[in-house]
Formats: sequence, structure tokens, C-alpha cells
Amino acid sequence: MSSLEDGSISLTLADQTLTTQRVILATGFTPQRPGGPWLDHAIAAHDLPLAPCGYPVIAPSLAWAPGLYVTGALAELELGPVARNIAGARNIAGARHAGARLGGER
Repeated sequence: MSSLEDGSISLTLADQTLTTQRVILATGFTPQRPGGPWLDHAIAAHDLPLAPCGYPVIAPSLAWAPGLYVTGALAELELGPVARNIAGARNIAGARHAGARLGGER
């Protein structure tokens, strides 16, 4: 991808070159914690810890509280962006196994 003098962007693909004014990357992710009102209620009712961004503060074992483990987007601060997709499942399995060995400590 390169920027041209007129401000447009040239994107070279395998078999063609596209020129445009903007490139939009549609990742499918929203920058907010999933779960909605039911999770908001559970957080308040059980005083679950949150980072300033609103995501759970969890242990390396993925425990959010004793006996409560998270996966997917809720594990993102511990596992990174792969937590939301299939590749994250391998990391989750490893973290959960490590938590079992450590007694699930926070």
C-alpha cells in the first residue's frame, strides 16, 4: 500500500492494483466488553474486578473469581487479541490447565 501525491491510496494485490481515497479494515470486533446488562449485574452483585477499560482483571489461570473462569473476549487482557478466535482456544486450554495445577489461584 502506498500513498499517492493526490492523497489517494494505491493497494497492489496479486493480480491488480486498486486506487482509492480510503481503506477501511472491517475486523468484526467492537471496542467494548461483551456481555451486556446481565454481565453488568453479575459484576456489581459479586464485586468482580475490572480494568479501567471495563474488561475483567483475571488470573493467568483465567479465573475471575473463585470457581469463575472466563474465555473468549473476556479473557482478552490475559491472552491478547487471539482470545476472541479459534487460535485463542489453544491458549485458553493451556491457561486453564495451568490454573488447575496451581489450584486456580488468582
